[in-house]
Amino acid sequence: MIYKCDLSCYKVLREKMHQLQINMYPFKFNYRGNKFFVAAYSISKNERTELTQYALFHLIFMKQGKLDDTYELYINSREIMDFNLTELRKYFGIEFDSKGISFLNAFCRALITQCPPNIEPFEDEELLKVEKYSLCNKLGVDPDHCYRLAIMRLPQPNKRNPNRYQLALRLFPNASKQYKNAVDVTYRFTSNPDEEVSEEIAIERFIKNERKRKSKHRNEL
Repeated sequence: MIYKCDLSCYKVLREKMHQLQINMYPFKFNYRGNKFFVAAYSISKNERTELTQYALFHLIFMKQGKLDDTYELYINSREIMDFNLTELRKYFGIEFDSKGISFLNAFCRALITQCPPNIEPFEDEELLKVEKYSLCNKLGVDPDHCYRLAIMRLPQPNKRNPNRYQLALRLFPNASKQYKNAVDVTYRFTSNPDEEVSEEIAIERFIKNERKRKSKHRNEL
């Protein structure tokens, strides 16, 4: 099913996210007296499929206190895209209405009114947890066991994964800013706490490897 509604505020949100080079923005979402979180992922051209080729956002809803209980929607500035009405009702606790789907209008209004008007730094512990949990799941990393491992340069023409970079903004706060414009520099994480290194050591090792790489390149010329 597709439901038409004016979601142009998410187009504005996406533009602001791109300016700050972040791929996902978490926010709180209250609906019918229940509290949820939303991990709003901007959809890139490379991520689009036949079904989501016109999508702007991949919204992942999570229940407060049970982040692994999720519901996913794709939206653009004009509609909620291809979704299952029964599954949406079930997730948000909406009883069947024999009169039709009028509740969708209220759901769209909630999406609009609770769309973040600005991208602002946040230190809210719940949102920080949601951000880490969702990014780690996207990357196939255990959110409860995610530690710094290394900084590395990708071979051309590869570019860093935007979700990996956003996670690095938290775990490698200095390096990720220092190499912000180096889109071929990426970050590695480990689930083993014994392998974790300080950010200072990770930067030192990266600089050392960079010197070796440049020296090798000069010798090959």
